[in-house]
Amino acid sequence: MRLPKPVYEIVPYFLVAVGSLFIALVLHQYRYAPMLFIWLLGLFCILAGLAVIMTRFIARRSRRAAADDE
Repeated sequence: MRLPKPVYEIVPYFLVAVGSLFIALVLHQYRYAPMLFIWLLGLFCILAGLAVIMTRFIARRSRRAAADDE
């Protein structure tokens, strides 16, 4: 199953935003949130989103360089 291109492009930024929201909840000491779990989940979302963004950037850059060499 493939995602439509606009959705595919937005997913890593969504992960970073959700991770930031989770960490903001912990920093504002939201009462009903298990703090450590939400903080770790937020950190994981941010790191996963950044990893996807960097992987796409590197792959696109190497593809562009290979196309220029031909």
